[in-house]
Amino acid sequence: MLAEEEPVYLQKIPDVELSIEQDTARTPEPNKFYVIHRDVIVGAYRSLKGACKKYAEILQQIGFKPAVREEMGREAVAQQAEDDLLRKALYRYTSSSFRPTNKRRV
Repeated sequence: MLAEEEPVYLQKIPDVELSIEQDTARTPEPNKFYVIHRDVIVGAYRSLKGACKKYAEILQQIGFKPAVREEMGREAVAQQAEDDLLRKALYRYTSSSFRPTNKRRV
């Protein structure tokens, strides 16, 4: 794999040093999915499904629990929705894809 190229597949949890990788600098074969834990390849699979099973098994063994996200209040959700609409409107206004043309439709 060239340094400029993106990996074909990469899923990782940096806090526990666990990843599923395909065609990265750390994987020996580009066609397999590798489960890597603490820089050690713990499994190689032909399918993502098999790699995900091993990944989940390791997460369960180490007792990993994802961080709980705080719920947003109604005001925060409304503000986020308004911000998204304004961002879309600004994009449409400034983008060349949405500029009117002088062409007449027949």
